[in-house]
Amino acid sequence: MYKGFFLKKILSFVVLAALFFNSCKNPDDFGLETQAAADLLQTTCLDSFSIQAVTLIDDSVSTSDVLYNLAGAQIDPVFGATHAGFYTQVLLAESNIDFGTNPVLDSIFLCLDYAGLYYALNTSSSIPIRVYEVLEKFSADSVYYSYTDLQKTATPLVEYTLTPNLEDSVVVNGRKLKPHLRIPLPTSWGQKLLDASGSASLSNNENFLDFFKGFYVDARPLFMGKPGGSIIKFNLISSLSNLSLYYHNDTD
Repeated sequence: MYKGFFLKKILSFVVLAALFFNSCKNPDDFGLETQAAADLLQTTCLDSFSIQAVTLIDDSVSTSDVLYNLAGAQIDPVFGATHAGFYTQVLLAESNIDFGTNPVLDSIFLCLDYAGLYYALNTSSSIPIRVYEVLEKFSADSVYYSYTDLQKTATPLVEYTLTPNLEDSVVVNGRKLKPHLRIPLPTSWGQKLLDASGSASLSNNENFLDFFKGFYVDARPLFMGKPGGSIIKFNLISSLSNLSLYYHNDTD
């Protein structure tokens, strides 16, 4: 029904347009024969000004309590280079964690659940991701802005090359899970978490946040070249967003 209505409108327009163009042989001179030559307006066009534009940074954009967090890098043919990152805390899944006798770390992953693409020019472009340890305590109840810069380690814990894949499932321990990012962290750094086993640092979240402040996940800017890259949305309150440790001890 909609197509028929639309078609009738087009046919009506075509008929009216044909009548109009057949009636107006010289639309530029229509009505001029009634005016004396001396009464005709003489107009000129003058373009002698230029426009100068600048970009101002809005430094009061709150980035607290957002639904999704952004990380990634891209080069846009109009807006140039952009990169994004975020700070995040890690909380204990349970209180009074004890890893047993002589725990040894096998591997550790920072897992981040994809929530979609915020902006993408080319998802096949590789994005250099850096993960830092935050050294300054911050609170989820405080307000932070886009210009906030918390103290962190001088060098990243790891540099990881990300090629976003939001389509294929990820196999973990023989189980297929929805697409998410798994960044391997150094086992030497993760061992310090196991070494705190049974201590007050792992007794509750308040003590744990004094022991380990959190992560800063950032993307390095891409080298200027052909347009590409992407900015990715992550859901940090998803059950797939976590710090996963794999270890063994004297008994298991």
